[in-house]
Amino acid sequence: LARDVGAAWLFAGYVASMASLYVLAAWFFRRADAAAFNLSLLASDAYAVAFAAAVARAPPPPLYYLALAATAAGVVVYHGRPSPTAANLVLGRARTPSFADINTSPLLAAPPSGSSDASLAR
Repeated sequence: LARDVGAAWLFAGYVASMASLYVLAAWFFRRADAAAFNLSLLASDAYAVAFAAAVARAPPPPLYYLALAATAAGVVVYHGRPSPTAANLVLGRARTPSFADINTSPLLAAPPSGSSDASLAR
């Protein structure tokens, strides 16, 4: 029974961490873009390798340094220019409306007061 309780706690921790990941990722995407998020996920491997090298005394393979240099170069190149989504434009189009814009959407506006929608009353 104690083993099942321990597994339940591990599962609850996993669920909580995944829920927080999705909430924090959504918060991050409102302030930045996907490329910065992906680069930060790639850079997080550097922390894992540094921990393994310091604690477990396990040096990384030689190709790791090439991958780390490529990731660092990607960060430098990405931040060398303005963000493509800085002006809320994606591929030359205005951004799609979010839930915050729903009250201002003309599609959801009430019909004019003089119109009669008898077909909707049926």
